[in-house]
Amino acid sequence: MYTCSLFTMPVRTAKAYLTVLGVPEKPEIDGLTKPAMEGDHITLTCMTHGSKPAADLRWFRNEKEIKELATNNAGL
Repeated sequence: MYTCSLFTMPVRTAKAYLTVLGVPEKPEIDGLTKPAMEGDHITLTCMTHGSKPAADLRWFRNEKEIKELATNNAGL
């Protein structure tokens, strides 16, 4: 259950229930067929199947999220 509250007098609250109908499979990364050399340009794609609602896929480099290059279900 998710709750959204507006803190006025009186407090107003809305509630929503999220049901996960399908758990995503382990993500797979495609696009790297050989070792990359410094300066190479490569396109990597992260995919997962089976989730409902759709999984939120994110890219990380050295444990830091890369927001400016990555989009959901798109290459990097």
